[in-house]
Amino acid sequence: MGRTRPGPELGDAPLLAAVREGSDVAWETFLRRWSPLLFSIVSRLHGGEDARRAFVDLAQRLHAGNCAALGDWKAGISMTSYLSFKTADLMSAQLTFLLGSDVRDGWTAFESLYGGEIGRIARERVRLAGLADDDALDLEQDIKVRLMDDRGGLLRRFRGNGSFTGYVRIVVRNLAEDLMRERLGRRREPEAVQRLDATARRIHRLLHVEGLRADQLEQVVRDEAGNLLPQDEIAAALTRLDRTLGGHPPSRGRPRIVSLTTVSADGEERERRLPVEAPSPEDIALAEEARGRQEAALEALSSALARLPDEARTYLRHRFLAEPALPPRQIADRMGLPVEEIYRRRRQWEDLLRAELRAAGVEKFADPSV
Repeated sequence: MGRTRPGPELGDAPLLAAVREGSDVAWETFLRRWSPLLFSIVSRLHGGEDARRAFVDLAQRLHAGNCAALGDWKAGISMTSYLSFKTADLMSAQLTFLLGSDVRDGWTAFESLYGGEIGRIARERVRLAGLADDDALDLEQDIKVRLMDDRGGLLRRFRGNGSFTGYVRIVVRNLAEDLMRERLGRRREPEAVQRLDATARRIHRLLHVEGLRADQLEQVVRDEAGNLLPQDEIAAALTRLDRTLGGHPPSRGRPRIVSLTTVSADGEERERRLPVEAPSPEDIALAEEARGRQEAALEALSSALARLPDEARTYLRHRFLAEPALPPRQIADRMGLPVEEIYRRRRQWEDLLRAELRAAGVEKFADPSV
């Protein structure tokens, strides 16, 4: 192509099209426009002269084959986000190596690139479950904690097949699903329900896992845009679910009242036999044993906490011994620390407590959180 310089206001789409057609001038314009972003990303992984060399290598890889690496960009996609993820794809080997060799710097670089995407996936999953916005932040931080485990072990499993960004999204979605199952219970959907549309499956979980009544659905069921579904669409989804389960949808009104009397075939009215709820002697003995074990474990916990550093002890008391237990954000406020620091160090503090408990002969504490 000729050396005619593209206009400075030329949009991303025509500018990239000119680069793909082989225009060196268009490439120079494109590189000037986006080099600050590209260099800032490279600088998260490299410093000083290494960053400059890495930037030159990245520019050459992007320009190769008339920017063949950028051939999957589509108009309407933010070029800033697209180039950020594409750069991460091209530098995935350096990023995963940094995670394994220097987890703090590696995680900082990773989070700067993918923190927003993790938050978006967490909000999407929480919204589908009908939970509050605060739950999305907790889920996001729990996902990050899992990703940080073993020096980013899940992320370092990437072997270069396909897109690193695509791999990260799959890992994060799987973690989000696992964590939500831990919160909502692991009741498996019937196979017939798994074949239903997303709305009917969502309603099945709300009714049969989370325990909502049918007349509450209009307040929580939303579409992909986050808007509450109309009543007729909910009713249609309930009908599809009812047909699949071969029963009847839960009542939209008050629970059914069962009489305490029955009428026999000869017309005689009798009192309904009720189950005996009084504990048996065996139940009482088992409860006493459990209470004794719990008291011993609590005594061991108190002694273990006394041997921990002040910050660890303060966090653990707020997290596991307060009534009610405080969420990480409130603990951060009370300790005067950023909430990100709480999420980063809580696993370390809990591991210290576990080690002290094991040393005292307590392998499993009564509270599963500890």
